[in-house]
Amino acid sequence: MGNEVRPYEFRLNTLHSRLNVLKDHPVIADVIEMAKDFWRQVAADSRISAGFREFLARGNPVEIAGQ
Repeated sequence: MGNEVRPYEFRLNTLHSRLNVLKDHPVIADVIEMAKDFWRQVAADSRISAGFREFLARGNPVEIAGQ
């Protein structure tokens, strides 16, 4: 694979299980909101690739993981 960049892979099942474990933690709601804001900012950034932009167009990863 030399200098190639591996395809982006986002594992929702891992994130979803982590969110479920932490759901009762006192600060998790704030953390989730900060993560959602982070992904909104990433999606709006002109420096991301077209492929990553398409991925984020499917929805905010944090919101998708919480479904």
